[in-house]
Amino acid sequence: MALDMLSTIKGDPITHGKDPNVLAVPVLYAARLREGENVSQAQIEVAGDISIVTLRNRFQYVRKIFPSYLFVHKTSSAII
Repeated sequence: MALDMLSTIKGDPITHGKDPNVLAVPVLYAARLREGENVSQAQIEVAGDISIVTLRNRFQYVRKIFPSYLFVHKTSSAII
């Protein structure tokens, strides 16, 4: 799922000029949430070596590109 999402995102004009790693990390986070895996933003930002602010900003790009996805965090039941 993450590879398909990343492939789609790479073709979107909103991501042109962005660091590929900075795009891959929020896509991985989104895919893990979509699959119902319990993962925190802090875990992903450390593993991906990006800041939490960057993760949150780029995650908004992912949500714009995939508006039909609902990313529900299992522990809080909040839509992110």
